[in-house]
Amino acid sequence: MNLKKLLLLTILITSLQIYGQTSTNVKVTHFPGNTLVDGVSTFVAPKYIRLSTNGQNCFNFLDVQVYVRASSDKQKPYKFKVEVTNNSNYDVNLATSMWGLGNGGSHTIKSGVTYDGLGGNNYTEKYPTIKVYQIQVEYNQSDQEQYGVPSITNDLSCGQTPESYKNQKLVQKEKKDEIVILRNELNALGNSEEDLNEKLSILKKLENKDPNRNYQNQISNTEQALKRLNEEKEKKRKEEEEKRRLKKPKRKKRKRKKMRLQKLRKKKMK
Repeated sequence: MNLKKLLLLTILITSLQIYGQTSTNVKVTHFPGNTLVDGVSTFVAPKYIRLSTNGQNCFNFLDVQVYVRASSDKQKPYKFKVEVTNNSNYDVNLATSMWGLGNGGSHTIKSGVTYDGLGGNNYTEKYPTIKVYQIQVEYNQSDQEQYGVPSITNDLSCGQTPESYKNQKLVQKEKKDEIVILRNELNALGNSEEDLNEKLSILKKLENKDPNRNYQNQISNTEQALKRLNEEKEKKRKEEEEKRRLKKPKRKKRKRKKMRLQKLRKKKMK
């Protein structure tokens, strides 16, 4: 395998892995320095300070910020807080690894609202990685009816947004609706040649649009029914031709007989 093919394969595998993710990580990349207090290097931050992070590129409708302040525990001098802003038009449920008691926790964040949890445990590490996961979107009744979305989604995959999920479900709903319409049309047809041809056309459409069902038997049965119908038509056509062929000699005989009679009459008249 050449280098170009290997590179393309690597990109494809990486893309599939990223899309399959249902979580994202935010890593602290810069930390404020300590201050000398009574000759001891001490982290002094009575209020929360926002830290620089690598951000996250999985869920672009969420803004994740990480803050730190000094704790009263000298062995674990750092207390972190995670702040998440929901920039979508929908309420979103999500969890982070630093909400609750420092071991995770979930919360529903309203559209356009920022939530900062309760703060976490005290830490010794300056550069923690915060996991954001279990990202689920809530949809109202109107969206559920129009787009076929659930009241609350499963965990979104990396790259998905509330809008892209909704549009994806709309495409699925339209496909399902089209399949229902085609099935209803199919059930309304009879067994005439015209209906059988229409049945065959609909069944082939369903075979392409509905991979969850096997239509091959119905297609085969309809093709057989059309074949029998055409065979019966051909048989009748040949029978009619034979009848017409047999009638022609009789007509000729009658015509010749009529001509002879006409000749005889003419002779008598002379």
